[in-house]
Amino acid sequence: KKLMFMIDKEFLDSCTPSGSTGTMCIVKKHGGKDGKKHLLLVINVGDSRVLLGRSDGTIVDGGGTEQGLTVDHKPDYPSERERIYRCGGTVEKHEGNVARVNGDLAVSRGFGDAEYKKTGGPGPEDHPVTADPELGCFECDPSDFLLLVCDGVSEGDFPNPEVTKFVGAHLQEFKDPGAAARAVCHQAVAKDSKDNITCMCVTWDSSVTSVSKEVDFTPGPTNSLSHRGFKTAYIAMAERAGYTRSEERRVGKECRSRWS
Repeated sequence: KKLMFMIDKEFLDSCTPSGSTGTMCIVKKHGGKDGKKHLLLVINVGDSRVLLGRSDGTIVDGGGTEQGLTVDHKPDYPSERERIYRCGGTVEKHEGNVARVNGDLAVSRGFGDAEYKKTGGPGPEDHPVTADPELGCFECDPSDFLLLVCDGVSEGDFPNPEVTKFVGAHLQEFKDPGAAARAVCHQAVAKDSKDNITCMCVTWDSSVTSVSKEVDFTPGPTNSLSHRGFKTAYIAMAERAGYTRSEERRVGKECRSRWS
């Protein structure tokens, strides 16, 4: 809790007019009661999620949102709603029937978002939106895998059990957790997610060791190269993928030709 509030204070002190959620997991290998299972301490602030899957892709029901290990901190969740009103905020529903803190923010815990931390107090946990983390303790088998994802993964038609099933099949075939995480992001887009999408896949199975060292470069649109910031970022990513500037131009030209 001390760490989460410290991060939140640094975020607020930066005067950045936005916010972010966070989810994480501390793993104590062979720390379970029988000395064989791994002990998982899950920390969640907001609506990102931690999912636990068996090697066959079956989700381990942690009692959280869609059987995850974490519960989404949404304003209309009963305990969140009570806390928000106690701290001087409101919960309102407008377009799309989505519950929002003070009629605006669709998540009730997170870093930053100073506008929603002006009432309540005096402690940092006593605001309508807070970085107070929810903690959970679980055990898992060494053959299990762990997924840490932001809400964009499940925003479309890609619920948690389907995500773990998808990853389990991918790991069995390719044994590459990095490639599995990347595949989740692409699948989320294919399942109609319009939100930001991130995924981390963690394994302890010694057979899952074939991690790709290749770097894929997807050129993307090049119609804003006249914008200095866009051009700088574009060239930096091309160079990171091992492309020289002449090669980057060639790739961009090929893509423009393909798309036209």
